[in-house]
Amino acid sequence: MKLLGALAAGALMLAGGVATPALAEVKAPLRVLISNDDGVASEGIAALVAALRPFADVTVSAPAANNSGGSQSVTLFNGPVRVERRDTGDGVPHYAVFGTPADSVIFGLLEAGRAKTFDLVISGINKGENVGEAVHVSGTVGAARQALMLGVPSIAVSQQYAPNGKYDFTVAARYTAKLVQALQAMGDRAPRFVSVNVPTVAKGVKMTPAGGMPFTVKGFTKTGEDGPATIYRADFGMGGNAPKGSDTEALANGYITVTPLTADANARPLDAKTANKLVAIGLQ
Repeated sequence: MKLLGALAAGALMLAGGVATPALAEVKAPLRVLISNDDGVASEGIAALVAALRPFADVTVSAPAANNSGGSQSVTLFNGPVRVERRDTGDGVPHYAVFGTPADSVIFGLLEAGRAKTFDLVISGINKGENVGEAVHVSGTVGAARQALMLGVPSIAVSQQYAPNGKYDFTVAARYTAKLVQALQAMGDRAPRFVSVNVPTVAKGVKMTPAGGMPFTVKGFTKTGEDGPATIYRADFGMGGNAPKGSDTEALANGYITVTPLTADANARPLDAKTANKLVAIGLQ
């Protein structure tokens, strides 16, 4: 599974008015593993399953409970992990992993996928956007990054925060399905790790870099005492910053954002003079 090419053309697919390339070159159904950080029973997963099943062989492996904000943390090193197979009545295997989103992807790819290799991992649809700096702390994006590091292309999909708590995943699920179909035929030009954010009401699609921060921790409020401990609540503020041309800005203006990412944590190489100074310190 390769990703790219028609990403910018996604705006044409939004309303479903333009047909995307069929998966004619795929002799067997596309094998897709779905995960998230909101939990295996989330509405976002159900929406993705319904949208992908017409053309894909779908399996779900996700945290048993909400595990938001865990980035790419892994608990498998701490000991055995509990996994339950859930019967949802739709014929799609659902594995509830008592761990993190990254744990769920690792289990899904290596154990649930033992008999069949997955072509793609999709993490989402998350309740709340993951734009800008949020890609570093998001469990949704962390799950997709984990898939990439295991050699499987991935897409993270997030729905803009709904203050009233009512999320409609219709557009996000439909767009994701069309995006997958379009990207299937793109070839080696494609990035293998993409983050998609969908606004409440979408005007179109923009290809953007990650930048800015839509929310931040403003401080803490003391809420009580528990023996020797003091209990605090983190106070969040919206509208941090939205650099021009960033995904944060585009989403705030009503556009679906498509952002290619990488798992490479290396910084740019230092200039020779600076590098030599650091190396010259030696072991003294």
